[in-house]
Amino acid sequence: MGDPEMCGFRDSIARIPLAPIAFGLVLSIAPMAGATCISPCTRISDLWDWVGRELRIEGRAPPPRVRVMSPDALVTLYTGQPMRGTDSVSIVALYDRSQQVILLAGAWTPGEPASESIIVHELVHHAQALRGDRYPCLAASETEAYAIQDRWLRRSGQDLETSFGIDAFTLAIRGLCAL
Repeated sequence: MGDPEMCGFRDSIARIPLAPIAFGLVLSIAPMAGATCISPCTRISDLWDWVGRELRIEGRAPPPRVRVMSPDALVTLYTGQPMRGTDSVSIVALYDRSQQVILLAGAWTPGEPASESIIVHELVHHAQALRGDRYPCLAASETEAYAIQDRWLRRSGQDLETSFGIDAFTLAIRGLCAL
């Protein structure tokens, strides 16, 4: 496994508030000023290999770059508005399809299944982009990403509900375009 310090991840993702949470929204955004760019480390490559096997993708491209941003900056990218003190939205990661980069709100902990599952979720969005998948709305791409993330968690006796409070009803809602 790659050295977490070499990847630029120093703190645990568990320090980021997780509820309510938005994972894996696929965005097209302009280059992010002030974001810290992290070249893929061994662990991200390992996770990318696992995702590729789960999705039966052959001849995969390299994993995407990862940029760490402040949680507030990530929410601002998602909502298009600066954070206000009363906002309750918490976003831990986004995938920028146009730049093929995972945007993380803070650090993650290699070797910790829940933390790694966030990267796995975003890697599914990277695979969807590379496959050229098209969806009627952004939410429709979430069903596959959550399924693979849950599969990753179950390998270590966890799941989306116990790790993040995301139950079956919430999953069904998050994949709907009508909202």
